[in-house]
Amino acid sequence: LHYPLRRQRQMCIRDSFRVLFESGPIGIVTADEGMRITQANRAFCAMSGYSEDELRGMHFQIVTHPEHVAGDRLAVQELLRAEIPFYRTEKRYLRKDGGVVWASTTVSVIRDADGRFLHLLAMVEDISARKRAEREREHVISLLQATLESTADGILEIDSSGKITNYNQRFVRMWRIPEELLATRDDNQALDFVMGQLVDPGAFMAKVRELYENPELESFDLLEFRDGRFFERYSRPQLIAGRPVGRVWSFRDVSQQKRDEKALRQHIEFERLLTSISARFVGVRTEDINEEIDRAICQIGTFTAVDRCYVFRFDGGGESMSNTHEWCAAGVERQRKKLPVSYTHLRAH
Repeated sequence: LHYPLRRQRQMCIRDSFRVLFESGPIGIVTADEGMRITQANRAFCAMSGYSEDELRGMHFQIVTHPEHVAGDRLAVQELLRAEIPFYRTEKRYLRKDGGVVWASTTVSVIRDADGRFLHLLAMVEDISARKRAEREREHVISLLQATLESTADGILEIDSSGKITNYNQRFVRMWRIPEELLATRDDNQALDFVMGQLVDPGAFMAKVRELYENPELESFDLLEFRDGRFFERYSRPQLIAGRPVGRVWSFRDVSQQKRDEKALRQHIEFERLLTSISARFVGVRTEDINEEIDRAICQIGTFTAVDRCYVFRFDGGGESMSNTHEWCAAGVERQRKKLPVSYTHLRAH
């Protein structure tokens, strides 16, 4: 009574497999113990470019990229010895026309009810499109990383949870943060480390908190360091589909620019001072000349932040000098009476 039912069930399973084998979208191949193909469905034939008649009797390594042959052979031997239940890998297949197809392949052993070997069964899914997308993504990531490292700015990326997701080496050098600290990916630890470098850490942190509380804002400001450096800080949200998922910080070292600007301002101010002093001497009375000279060298000495400032008058063709005027900064001893009166002696020293 049960035998016909069991046989009917087996026939249904066999028929279902035959439908899957013949019309399924995944390549299906059977092979003998020597890895020679015994059957191949239409999907695998289309994938490989061979007809089933051409594939029948062909050793599997003929359609396998050389780099995968040894691994396949070792895995099949483990399958035949029942050391593993199945074998799954991503490998390249060689098409008849010389092309290459990437596929996800799962191989298992089919045995009868008594455990005797029937055939190897390989399920082969074409993943070429996925592999191309992965290569393109890797190319884009590589290009972005190269761009990140080639920029003159220090770049830091933070996700919405406060974790460091990326940074370039320029950022590390600018902020002098140890790599082991950055490896923790903890933005709070990095912030704590840099606070002591800044002239106004309170304002620095206030801006950070403001931007983290308002993730769609952009910001630009200037950071002054205790060692005299200046960084421009620019920040903008990182958006995906129009929604903020993190924040990008960009830092540019403008220390030399600030030094140049300061030197230029000082030069202009000094020229104005000299012009003002020159204008006063135009109408000064003879009896007031010494007082005006003292006033002038006091202004020049104070502006240039030197210890002493002198005015000499040279006589006798420049061989002697007299009427020395001296200005000294607070706490600096006067040297006027100790100065030589010979220009030759002064020049020699």
